[in-house]
Amino acid sequence: MAVMLVLVFLTASSITVTLPVKASSKTLVVPDDYPTINSAIGNATDGDMVLVKRGVYEEKPLEIDKSLSIIGEDPNSTIIKVNAPIINMTQILSQIYTTIADAIVINANGVKLSNLTIVTGGNIIAIGDRTQIIGNNIASGSTEKGLVINGSYCYITENIMQTRLTGGSVYSLISISGSFNTISKNSAYKIIITRDSNRISYNTIDSIQMSNANNNVIYGNNISTSTISTRTADYGVRIVDNSSHNIIYNNNILALLNGVEINSKSAENNTFFHNNFLIKYSREPGRVYTYNLTLVNFWDNGKEGNYWEDYNGTDSNRDGIGDTPYVIDGANADNYPLMAPYDIENDTLVLPPPEPFPTAIVVAASAASVAAVIVGLLVYLKKRDH
Repeated sequence: MAVMLVLVFLTASSITVTLPVKASSKTLVVPDDYPTINSAIGNATDGDMVLVKRGVYEEKPLEIDKSLSIIGEDPNSTIIKVNAPIINMTQILSQIYTTIADAIVINANGVKLSNLTIVTGGNIIAIGDRTQIIGNNIASGSTEKGLVINGSYCYITENIMQTRLTGGSVYSLISISGSFNTISKNSAYKIIITRDSNRISYNTIDSIQMSNANNNVIYGNNISTSTISTRTADYGVRIVDNSSHNIIYNNNILALLNGVEINSKSAENNTFFHNNFLIKYSREPGRVYTYNLTLVNFWDNGKEGNYWEDYNGTDSNRDGIGDTPYVIDGANADNYPLMAPYDIENDTLVLPPPEPFPTAIVVAASAASVAAVIVGLLVYLKKRDH
């Protein structure tokens, strides 16, 4: 029996097991290696890079189901025209409504799109997690098309979201329905948030809308409904449908009507501070519209609040904060309204200039000093004569 075990051991140890080893990542060049991006994707494997040289490429809708990096040689001269077909057409009275297929669907984790101009009538949808969409010019079919981020832990930055490349400045949207995403330094018509725990920062946009969105942080954005697109919204920030515990701070908000619109029965416990509310056309600058007047939100951080263009309070101690609250409605007030727009670039409160020393006091003091000198001199001369 012992001899048999030894033979089995020796036989087993002589067998060489070959484990699969992943080949190193490779770079596929379009059009040198493959004439189209679709064909390069079809021949790539996880971890590969598709490098797209300068040029104009006519493509069918792209489905990226591998962890690839698709990088353009130059964002302004590497142009991908994705011909997304019409999948439905409906006529209501004299108006025709069309539904266009998605242009790019990212259905894998860890995909990167960068340095491209993408022209299409459909959406770019990121279903996978950890997607990076960086430094692209994206021209979609309308203001209601653009980037749709369904995944989480995605990084969307420095993209210009246009609806056409020339002849105007109409921008399309970024829609976020995943969590823990970073949306930063983009230009877009609107950002829509429908999930939790996203970070929205330093974007140039017309408006932000939150629906069923909680614990998001929104800061450093330039929200202006009069400068980004020819289609404008009445509000800067709209909160609807059970969106709570969001923090909105350090934003410039120039709205046509309402700086903030809380159009919901249950959106509360959101915090606003260090925002500059500047209203372009409203007779009540800076105002907040609240659908349910019993909802309580917070309009300061316990020490400093927001700048409201129509606040007319005083600042007796000249600390940059108003002496009286800015009342929004019966349940809401900014207890520490700012006297000047917050310095968002340097993240600091703007203090009033020091008061000049009263000239009358200086003159009176000088006159008193001269008089004292004269009196002293007379007394001295009188004593000397005696």
